[in-house]
Amino acid sequence: MNDDLIIRARRVVFEDHVAPASIHIRDGRITSVRSFDQVDNAGELIDVNNESVVMPGLVDTHVHINSPGRTEWEGFETATRAAAAGGVTTLIDMPLNSIPPTVDVEALAVKRRVAADQAYIDVGFWGGAVPGNVPDLRGLHDAVGLTAGEVVDAVAAGQAWAPRTIKTLLNRLVQKNAVEVTVDGRRYLYRARVARDAVVRRESRSFLSRVFGGAVAPAVVHLLEHSDLTPQEIEHLRQILERESGKDAKGDKGTRRQGDKGTG
Repeated sequence: MNDDLIIRARRVVFEDHVAPASIHIRDGRITSVRSFDQVDNAGELIDVNNESVVMPGLVDTHVHINSPGRTEWEGFETATRAAAAGGVTTLIDMPLNSIPPTVDVEALAVKRRVAADQAYIDVGFWGGAVPGNVPDLRGLHDAVGLTAGEVVDAVAAGQAWAPRTIKTLLNRLVQKNAVEVTVDGRRYLYRARVARDAVVRRESRSFLSRVFGGAVAPAVVHLLEHSDLTPQEIEHLRQILERESGKDAKGDKGTRRQGDKGTG
């Protein structure tokens, strides 16, 4: 199969040396790196001048693009064009200089929409951790999405499933609207439509109903008797029990007060 494009240069940067080479590209992806003279069957050939260097694209993981809200300082168009001119092919935007800051899923969606029509290179986004937004961090993490390959790696780490099986299940989840797909350049990103906490709550209730008849106390007793809990986990359980006991005590007082008023 012919290559769509071949780029060749006298100075191509490899991991440990610089040498002449030709870079073969098909469908937007590098298929091979060959000797300088291997340029047959090219749809397009670009000869780089001898003063220039061909190298892997750089990734800048700390960039304040400031858009939206302060685009006059720096926006996605100017930031990504300048980066491309300097050989940087990916920018990761810092979260707190834009308006709104990227500290929840809604703000991330705003920033993605702004970047979509202005970015000349790949961009990513850091999520901000600020006082009060701890409940939003899981949503920010889950909103990023995974490629099919990343989904396969994540699932295969805990299941003895073949990659083809995982991809089949992923496609079925998409068809059932349990997973959504977004196009990010040449990538397809998958993310759950249902929040993880909602799934955990539903599965926990189902488990309690099936195994313990819906009663929480036997489940907790079983957990304590048959699990090696750390001191931190035991302390966490104690705090939860004390908090729930406090709720019950307040409810009892309220009931007694209402009863007193009724008898008076």
